[in-house]
Amino acid sequence: MGKLLGLLLLVLPPCLAAQGRFLFGVPELETRNALLYERLRQQNVLEVLEDELANPTPLEVAVTNHEGTRFTCEVPGSGGAEEESEVADSEPPRGPEALLEALEDYCDTMAMGWWTYEWCHRKHIRQFHVDHVQGHVDPNWSLGNYVRTVTTNSTSGHVSLADHFEGGQHCDETGGGRNTRVEFQCCSHDASAQQGKKRRTRKNRSDSLALLTSIEEPDVCSYEVVICTPLVCGQGSENVTAFSLLEPLRRSCLVRHEGWWTYEFCYGRQIRQFHLIADGGNHPGASGGGSEVQTEYILGKADKAATKAAQDGTLDETQFLKPPSPEADIYAPHTLELEMGDGTLCELTGRPRATTVEFACGQTDAIQSVNEVHTCHYKVVISTQKLCKHPSFVQGSPPTRTVTCSQH
Repeated sequence: MGKLLGLLLLVLPPCLAAQGRFLFGVPELETRNALLYERLRQQNVLEVLEDELANPTPLEVAVTNHEGTRFTCEVPGSGGAEEESEVADSEPPRGPEALLEALEDYCDTMAMGWWTYEWCHRKHIRQFHVDHVQGHVDPNWSLGNYVRTVTTNSTSGHVSLADHFEGGQHCDETGGGRNTRVEFQCCSHDASAQQGKKRRTRKNRSDSLALLTSIEEPDVCSYEVVICTPLVCGQGSENVTAFSLLEPLRRSCLVRHEGWWTYEFCYGRQIRQFHLIADGGNHPGASGGGSEVQTEYILGKADKAATKAAQDGTLDETQFLKPPSPEADIYAPHTLELEMGDGTLCELTGRPRATTVEFACGQTDAIQSVNEVHTCHYKVVISTQKLCKHPSFVQGSPPTRTVTCSQH
């Protein structure tokens, strides 16, 4: 009880604690107390970390302020607190459309005979013919642009969604534009990976996060497309691997400038360190208009076998997940570590340069830091929003117990 009373004297504002006057004169505490007082005035409820309360039984403490007003503050037993914490910490049910957030900027293509079809999530759908002899695309028809999403079914925990695309290429038979309905169907990560393997021979590689599996024309100039994805299986997150979430990073490289050096990380390929000089024009080997690479070192290349296994959905991600360090908060999220070797030969060690790449959930896709931990071996930290959709990379929160105060 003494510890709880001490906590209340620290968290309650001066006007609610008889001994609270010793807090006056400290700006930080006065500001904090003002905020706490406003919260207590509105709700009469405060949260105290479970670890700060060793007593598992219910507690009750009487507090008298400097005006003589008495308050009784109660803390439930730890059993009740755990139940309340579980309710408070549980996320509200996600809307069906939120399940597909991981598909932002995601596209897939599928060849069917003379035609090739391209679906870009909530952007557009098109069909085109590639003339490999002439080296050009003709014709290239739009099958519609995204206009809305409709929840078409929700049974047994599986959500069925349909995206509608309208205003495509003019159709002479109907006098209007082509339109397409895209249905997302639940399929396991393994199933979608197998679908991807069947189509691996095509030039435009597909991964297992979402696959265009079929397209039909049930009515003239009106199309039905099926997308296979584990994202709509129940809540989806348990069906998605960290590697499948990272797949969109392949579309572009991340760049970081540090003084004389520039670092470039290309997921699934390599990481390099180079120095740019002004070129006065677009040099064929330049890493940007008007610049030329003067000095370059490859700091590591992706393991080809592991990269292929990640694309096929057969790579066990658990061996790459790293728990927080012992010094970190026990509720800190995991990170994912990959080793990249076979870089430029290091003259000091006689071995190729190598890099440990650490991926973490972050607000943006960026190279956060580059450090040479020992001679010609580097540690690169990558932050990415894409991993924030995976439960292992979500910041946890400590359990709390509710302090409820009432005035006599």
